[in-house]
Amino acid sequence: MQAALCAAAVMNGVKSRELHIQHHIIRAALSVLLIVGLVLL
Repeated sequence: MQAALCAAAVMNGVKSRELHIQHHIIRAALSVLLIVGLVLL
């Protein structure tokens, strides 16, 4: 589900021609950290 949200955010940036790649990298990294944290609980 998180991957779909990240992909949608990237596609929205591409569509509007305002892609902020650093923002998407940070967002994806935080999502991965949250998923790993939840799996380890």
